[in-house]
Amino acid sequence: MVITVKELFLRLTDDLEHIKLRQENQEIHNIKLLLKEQRQFDSNTLYIGRTSLLDKNNLSPIPAFLGIKDCSAPVEQLALCFTNCAFLKNNRDSHQFFNKAQDIISREQSFLHSSATLLHSLIKGRGLQYIIDMGYQLLNNPMLLVDSSYKLLAYTKKDQVNDLVWNELVTKGYCSYDLVSIFRKEGVVKKIAVSKDPLLTDTGFSEKIRRIHGKIIINNKLVGYLGVLEHNQKFREEDYRTIRLLCDVISEEMQKNRNYYHIKGLMYENLLIDLLDNTIQNKEHLQERLKTAGLKLESNLYLAVINFHNEDIANYHLVDYLRDYIDRLINYSKSIFYNNQIVVFLSLKDNQIHNAMSNLEKCLEDNDLHAGISDRFDNIVDLQRAYRQARKALELGTYLLSPLSLFNYSDYRIYHILNLAGEKYKLTDLFHPAPLVLKNYDAQNETNLYQTLYTYLSTDKNTMLSADRLFIHRNTMSYRLKQISEITSIDLDNFEECVQVYLTYKMLELTLPL
Repeated sequence: MVITVKELFLRLTDDLEHIKLRQENQEIHNIKLLLKEQRQFDSNTLYIGRTSLLDKNNLSPIPAFLGIKDCSAPVEQLALCFTNCAFLKNNRDSHQFFNKAQDIISREQSFLHSSATLLHSLIKGRGLQYIIDMGYQLLNNPMLLVDSSYKLLAYTKKDQVNDLVWNELVTKGYCSYDLVSIFRKEGVVKKIAVSKDPLLTDTGFSEKIRRIHGKIIINNKLVGYLGVLEHNQKFREEDYRTIRLLCDVISEEMQKNRNYYHIKGLMYENLLIDLLDNTIQNKEHLQERLKTAGLKLESNLYLAVINFHNEDIANYHLVDYLRDYIDRLINYSKSIFYNNQIVVFLSLKDNQIHNAMSNLEKCLEDNDLHAGISDRFDNIVDLQRAYRQARKALELGTYLLSPLSLFNYSDYRIYHILNLAGEKYKLTDLFHPAPLVLKNYDAQNETNLYQTLYTYLSTDKNTMLSADRLFIHRNTMSYRLKQISEITSIDLDNFEECVQVYLTYKMLELTLPL
C-alpha cells in the first residue's frame, strides 16, 4: 500500500495545524525541500519549506506542501498556492520534522518491498517453509509457525536460539502438555485470540526473549500461530505490519490444503489429521499430544468416512454445517475434513454404540449421504488402518448399489479380498463353474435356481430360512436343491466346495448384478 497525503498528515497531526486537503487520496512517494522560487513540482512529492520561499508569480499550485509560515500573508490566502497543505506548529524544529516525515515514507516503501517479497513467495508456491524463510529476511529475527494443536509446521533454521519454547518445538516437533498449560495459565492463548493486531509479550516464558505473536485465520477460525523472537535485533514499529501481512500470506498458503480450509481450529483436528497421514511415529509423542488435545479414548473406537456429491465438495458452508450437525447429534464424536470427505472419529462406551450408529444413519439419511465405517478397534494407533477400511466400505457399498446409507466394512471384507485378488488375477479365471451353469439354465428354462443357491449359502444352508426369504414352501426349496445338485454336480454337504461357490457369487457381484 502507498501512503496518501491524508494518511501522512494524520500520522504527523501532533506537529501540524491549518491542514487543508483538496485531493486527500494523493499518493506520496518522496519528500523534498522546497527551493527558492521553485516552479517545477512532482505530483507525488511532498515539499517541505518556508512560505517565504514561494514564487509569488507561479500560477500553478504546489501538489503537496508542508512547512513553516514565515510571511505575513494569511493562511487562507496561502492555501490557494497548494492542492494539499499543512503548517508546522511554532515550536517544531523543521529539520527534525523532515527526518520524521522521511522515516514514515521509508517505512512505507520498506513495507511495500515486504509485501512484494511475500506475495512472490506465495505465487511461487514453494510452501510454508519458504514463506518463513522470506519472513526471516524481512524481519531479521527467527520465527516459529505452529498449528492450533501446537505442532511445528515451519521455523527459521539459520539461528541457534536458547529458549525453552523454541528448543522444545524444534526438538520434539510439538509443544508438551506442560508447556501448553503454561501458555493457558499465563493467558497468552486467549490474549492472542482476542487481539486484532500482533501481540507483544515480554513476561513469563517471554521474559528473557521478547516475542510478537501473530494468528493465522482461515474462514474466521484460528488455525495457527506465528511467533517472532527478538533475537538478532530489536523489534521495529513496522515489524507489526509485516507480521500481520506474513500471517495473511501463510493463511493463503494453508488454504491450498482443503483440510485446513474446513478446520475449526480445535486441537484434536490436527492430531487426527497427523494420525491419518501417519506422521506420528513416536508413541510417547502421541500420548503427549493426546493429553494436550484432551482426546478421551474409550474401549470401542470406530472411524466413519462420509462422501459428498461432487457439486457439494466446494460448498464449505455445507461441510461446516454437517460437521456441526454430526458433533451435536453424536456428542462423543470428533469430525474433521480430510481428502474432500468428512471423517468421523467415534470413541464409545459399550452402552453408547447402538445409539451412536443409529444417529449416524439418521444424519446420513436426512442429508442424502452415504458413509463407510470401519471395524471396531481399541488403539488409536490403528486409525489409518480404520480409515482405509471405511473408505473401502464406502467405495464398495456405492459400487454395489447398496440401499443402505451406512456401509459396515465387516459386510464388505470378502469383496475387498476379492478386489485385491482381482488386481493380480482375472477374477473369471477363479470362478467355480456352478453359478454360471445355473444362470444359463435359468435363462433357458425360466427357473430361479441361481438365486436359490445363493440364498441357501447366504443363510448358512438353512433350508427353512432360505424358503422364507424366497417366499416358497419348504418342500419346493428341497426340490430345487436336489435339482441344483443334479445340474451342477456339486456336493452341498462339502464345506470346501460350498465356500468356493459362495466366493464365486461374491466375485460375480463385483462384475455382474445379481
